Amino acid sequence: MSPEGIQGSVGVAVESRPLGLGLRTKVRFLEIENPLHAYCVVCSESRQFQELSTNPLCSQSHHSYGRTPHFPTITASPPSSTTMSSCRPFTALDLFRFNATNLDPLTENYDISFYLNYLARWPTYFCAMENASGRIMGYIMGKAEGQYKNWHGHVTAVTVAPNYRRLGLAKTMMDELERVTDTVYRGYFVDLFVRVSNEIAIGMYERLGYSVYRRVVDYYNGSRPGDVDEDAYDMRKPMKRDKKQESVRENGRDFKVSPEEVY
Repeated sequence: MSPEGIQGSVGVAVESRPLGLGLRTKVRFLEIENPLHAYCVVCSESRQFQELSTNPLCSQSHHSYGRTPHFPTITASPPSSTTMSSCRPFTALDLFRFNATNLDPLTENYDISFYLNYLARWPTYFCAMENASGRIMGYIMGKAEGQYKNWHGHVTAVTVAPNYRRLGLAKTMMDELERVTDTVYRGYFVDLFVRVSNEIAIGMYERLGYSVYRRVVDYYNGSRPGDVDEDAYDMRKPMKRDKKQESVRENGRDFKVSPEEVY
């Protein structure tokens, strides 16, 4: 059960021209640094162009892709994810609509009963990111577990569909899970497990305030048949209730435990 990292191209926010087809409304676009790759922030569809064309329509037929000259020196950040997405409670019907978010090989897939169990027992920990046209861009699921000072929130899975990465969606969902842990369940910390080889995900979690608490030996099965098992880092972030920061360990990467000590 693993939350994994989000990868993708860094984008640049640009201003669009008026829409075609007689429409007067203006919308904002995100153009990927590759000049032949435009990304629409209204329906979040991306398209790779074979030639430099002007104002090609996206498949939704409600607006066009914005195109501007390519400036490699621009370093502006992508627009905030809140301008084109919303974080809402996950529903049972979303199980028929979220397949695109699970196509990444580092994202764990479970049977329907597993998701329904989480939805029934910890509904406030199960959220989806949805764009303006109703497409699921990503989701997060977690649970509350432990006893006494080990009472905490656990991130079971967090994933973002490939087309919507590097927009800050994972941070938005992690912030919501931490808020629920702090205010609803009053947990001491939030923890998650991540493959030791997934350096991108580890770096992202460290930027969000997580640190390695321990290394779980052979926690993950090999990614492909025949691959050897892989260790996991148990990463934790203290919440307000952990006033003494007991969920932080300085030498966590060197502190090894077996999977049996985790369950």
